[in-house]
Amino acid sequence: MRPTAASEKPGDSSWKLPAFSLDTETLTKIHPGDQPAGPVIEVIPAASVRPTADGPKLSRDCPFCLARDSLTIIGFQAATLTSVTIDQLFASPFNDDKKLLTFSDSVQDAAHRAGFFGARTWRTNLRIAMLRVIREREGLTLAELADALGARWKKRMDVPTWVSTFLAPNMAWLDDWGSLGSDGKLPADSDLEALIDRRLGYEVDVEFGLQAGIGRSLTRTGTATVALDPARLERAVGALVEPLRNEVPGLREVSSEAVRHFVVGLLHFLRTRGGILARSLPDEYVESSGRDVHAFKRTRALPVYGRTSRLPAFLTDRSRSVRFETWGGKSWYSRWVGHCFGAGQTLTADSASTYPVVLPVLVSAGLLSERTGKKGEGIWGLDESALVVTSQVAAVACDRCGNRTHVAARERDLWLGLPCLTARCQGNYAVDPMPAQDYFGRLYAGGHLQRIFTEEHTGLLDRGERERVEREFKARPGPPDDPEARKPWFANLLSCSPTLEMGIDARPGQLPPAHRPGREAGRQRPGARPNVGLAPANPGRRSCPVGRPLTAEHACSASDTDHRRGV
Repeated sequence: MRPTAASEKPGDSSWKLPAFSLDTETLTKIHPGDQPAGPVIEVIPAASVRPTADGPKLSRDCPFCLARDSLTIIGFQAATLTSVTIDQLFASPFNDDKKLLTFSDSVQDAAHRAGFFGARTWRTNLRIAMLRVIREREGLTLAELADALGARWKKRMDVPTWVSTFLAPNMAWLDDWGSLGSDGKLPADSDLEALIDRRLGYEVDVEFGLQAGIGRSLTRTGTATVALDPARLERAVGALVEPLRNEVPGLREVSSEAVRHFVVGLLHFLRTRGGILARSLPDEYVESSGRDVHAFKRTRALPVYGRTSRLPAFLTDRSRSVRFETWGGKSWYSRWVGHCFGAGQTLTADSASTYPVVLPVLVSAGLLSERTGKKGEGIWGLDESALVVTSQVAAVACDRCGNRTHVAARERDLWLGLPCLTARCQGNYAVDPMPAQDYFGRLYAGGHLQRIFTEEHTGLLDRGERERVEREFKARPGPPDDPEARKPWFANLLSCSPTLEMGIDARPGQLPPAHRPGREAGRQRPGARPNVGLAPANPGRRSCPVGRPLTAEHACSASDTDHRRGV
C-alpha cells in the first residue's frame, strides 16, 4: 500500500486501485461512522499474489515501483524490540559494565533468542565501526572503504579482539574460531583474518547497495551515503548526447540535462537493487545470471542465502533471467526511458534502442563494469571505484507521491527536477527538508563498539556447560596471560529461563541475583540495575499495571501461561 499525495489527480490512470482510509494510530481501516484515534491517510491496496504451478503464492514484487523482491513484512515482536534495546544498552557510553540477562517464558524461547539477539545486534556494531571510518576519511570510494574498514580497527585492537568483534554470526562454525576460543590464539596457518576482511568488504557493498533503502541502514537514517564520481558522470553525459541524438529514434532534440537525469536515476536504481560488481561477490553467481545461489554457501566468508532470498540483481541483455533484470517488457528499466525521454516527444524512444547505446558509454566512462555470462549474455553492474562515500547527506522527495530519497549533499542539485524513480508516478523530485538525525543515526554516530556474544542459560544445559557459561559471564578484565581474565569472546548476554536458580551476579557482590525482573522489581534499589519488560499490545493479556513506567521500581513482565513474550 502507498500513501497518496494531495497533488494527485483523481482521474490519473496510474492510480486505478480503490483507495481506503487508514488510522495511523491503530493501523486499522476506517469504516463510515468510525472515529479515528489518530491522523488519517489514504492508502491504495494491491493484491500481492502471483500464480505458480503449485498455486498462488505471496509476491514480494512492489506493485508501485515494480522492483522485484523488494517488499518486507513490517512488524515488531518482543524479540525484535528487545534487540533494539540491547543495541542501545551496549552502545551507550554511560554503560561501564556491558553485561545483560534476558528472560523468556520458556526454555525453547530462551534458546532461540540467544542466537537471535547475537545475529540481530551484529550489524549495528558493524555500522558503528563503518561510520567511524567514513567520518575520519571523507571521500573514500566504496572499494577503498572496503579495504580501510578492517585495517583501521586492526590498528586499534589485538588480533583476538578484532576477530571477535567482526566475525559474522554465520562464520562461528569455522575451526579457526574454535581454536581461538580453546587455545587463545589462531593457528599459524589460519586464513580467518582474510575471510573476515572479505566479509567486511561484502557488507560495505550491501550497506550502500542492496540494503541502502531498507530498515536501519546508514543511508536510510541519513547518516552516510554514496555519490557518483562527478568527473566520470560528466564524461559519460558528454559522450552520450550525440549518439543518442543520432542513433535513437525520438531523441533528436534530447538535452544534456535529460541525459544526466537518465544516467543518475538509472545508476541509483541499479545500486539499490544490489547491482554493484564487488570483488567480494562470487563469480559463479554473477556469471550464472543469479541462478547459482549456492555459490554464496560455497564461499565460507559470505552469508548463506536461500532460493527466495533477496539477492543482488544486475542488468542483463538476456530476456529470461531468474534474478537479474532486463530492459524489455514492462520492467522498471523500460519505463525509465519513457519517464526521462518521453515527455513532449512526437516519437518516443524505446528501451530496445536506448540501452545498447547507453551501456557501452557508461562502461567506457568507468561508471559501469561489464561481465559475460556463461551463455554469452552481457551483465552490467556499478564499478566500486565510481561510488564515493560521504557522511554529508541531503533529502529529496517527489512532489507528487512523496517518495523520499537520501542522496549525497553534493548531488542534491542533480536530483532537483529528476523524474520520480517510482515506476507508476509522473512526479519530479524537489528539495525535502532534511529531518533531524533519528534514533539510529545518533546511535551509530556516538555508540561504543562492543560485540555482543550470547549464550543460553537454561535447564537444557548439563552442569559442566552451565558452570562454564556462568564462569565466563562473571569473568573480569585482566592481563592477557591471566587464565581467569575475561576474553573478548566470552558471553556478555545470557538468555535465561525464569525458573532456574542461577547464582549469577551481573556485577559480582552488588545485588542478589534476579530470577525474574517482574518478581524482583519491587525489591530493587532505584537506579541500581535497570529492568525492562515487554508485554503484548492486547490489554486483555497484560500482566502488568497499565501506564506505569518501565523502571527498576515497576518492571513489567509477561505472564508465564498466557503468552511467551516476556523479557
